[in-house]
Amino acid sequence: MAEKRTHVTSLTDDELTLLDGMFDHGTSFRLLRRRGFWEQWLRRHDLTDDELRTVLHRFIANGWLTAEACERGTDFFLTPAGGAVWESERRPDWRRLVTDRYWRPPGGIPYVTILGLDPEIRDDFWRIGCDAGLFLKRDDSAKRTVIRDHQWIGWKSFPAIYVLMARLFDPNEIGHHEPYRSCEEQRTWWRFPHEISRFWDEPPIG
Repeated sequence: MAEKRTHVTSLTDDELTLLDGMFDHGTSFRLLRRRGFWEQWLRRHDLTDDELRTVLHRFIANGWLTAEACERGTDFFLTPAGGAVWESERRPDWRRLVTDRYWRPPGGIPYVTILGLDPEIRDDFWRIGCDAGLFLKRDDSAKRTVIRDHQWIGWKSFPAIYVLMARLFDPNEIGHHEPYRSCEEQRTWWRFPHEISRFWDEPPIG
């Protein structure tokens, strides 16, 4: 089933899917190729390598992307103009965006860092994850803070980002999101572009 979009632009579904993969960070040609796109973003496009190159060159000419040299070759990033095109199709409620990142100090206990643009929604992600068994909850395990002037998404600025950091007491917790499926009706956030449209019928927060 095709993902929901507004169709206010002339982008094909495949072209919009490419922008989905870059909405919050830059990425390389290799990761944008049809062969590995599913593994990265759990969605597909049908562009051949030659078609992908043509699309990327056109997006750069339109001012929607920049291409920056790096150690692995070239990374592509959305510009504010490209981000506006993507926003017009996906209509994200930004305050519902949540990202979870996992890391482990050398030889130490693993941690999760949860970032959100609304502290209540960030805490929903943590609380529901604990209730579902994704995180083993401990009373003293979560620390909350606010960071400002942080470049979370390069083409868009936010006044504040609300952060929760917690220790993970089971190594199997890292990156495993199956338990959330049992709590789908309680979800207040989106993490990936294909989840955005579930909130289209609800009024924006704030």
